[in-house]
Amino acid sequence: MSVPVILRSFQFFRDFRNIQWWPTLWYNLLRAACSGVILGALIMIVGPTEADRGRALLLPVMYPVMYLIFLLPMGIVCAFLSFVPYVVLFSLFFALSFAIADPLVCVLHRIWPKSVPVESPPLFSLSIIHWVLDAPEISVAD
Repeated sequence: MSVPVILRSFQFFRDFRNIQWWPTLWYNLLRAACSGVILGALIMIVGPTEADRGRALLLPVMYPVMYLIFLLPMGIVCAFLSFVPYVVLFSLFFALSFAIADPLVCVLHRIWPKSVPVESPPLFSLSIIHWVLDAPEISVAD
C-alpha cells in the first residue's frame, strides 16, 4: 500500500496521474472547516455585536461551501498559471485565510490520525489547494 503525501514541488501536468482526488478534496475541506473554526472563534471573542457572534457560528460550515464554489476552481486555475508571478500575488490573500488552519489540522492529525488523509500534514503552507498524491516510491507493507 502506498502512502498518500503532499508534494512540496507540485507540478500539475507532471503529477496529474498521481493525484488522489477524494483524499485531496477531503483534506482541503478539512482545512476549510478548521479555518472556519479559528475565524469563528476570533469573531466570537472580538465581535462587537450579537449578530456578528451569531454569524461566527456558521463559519465552520460556510467556509467549506465557499471553498467548493469559489476557491477550488480558482486554485486549479492558479495551479495551471503558477508560472505567472501576479497570479501568485492574487491568490496570497485567500491562501492566508486557509493557512491559519494548518496548525489545527496538525493537532487533529495527532489526536485522530484517521481523519487526516496524509501522513504528515504541513504546519504552515500558503497553498490554496494541497494535492494529495499517491507516492509509489514511498510504500509501506500491509
